[in-house]
Amino acid sequence: MNIKALTACLLLGTSLASTGVFAQDAAGKYQPSNDKYQDSVISKDKNQKGDLSVIDPTDGNVYEIGSEAPDKYQRDVYRIKDPKAHGLKEPEEDQQWVKIGRDYVLLKTTSSAIVEIVKGKDE
Repeated sequence: MNIKALTACLLLGTSLASTGVFAQDAAGKYQPSNDKYQDSVISKDKNQKGDLSVIDPTDGNVYEIGSEAPDKYQRDVYRIKDPKAHGLKEPEEDQQWVKIGRDYVLLKTTSSAIVEIVKGKDE
């Protein structure tokens, strides 16, 4: 392998590795392992009409009301334990509130179906 090809491979590998680090940082603040997950209250967008969809910051997938959220959001660690402190209505027995990105999402615990989305303000 000549020096130009080796340099190109090295540069490409370095740029791909750093992209992953930035993606992890962006998604990390929305993870339940972050102490602020339960405590930080998302400011709600005044306009709760129109396109009510959420983007999962960990994989970039878009979810809408009626679609199924990833199974990971069924875990208790993602459940908002005090919905009223976040300005949310109390969920029914088979539902739970979670945060997906900057939005609150009400899930059916039996199927992961998205029942309601409360949009947060863009930062």
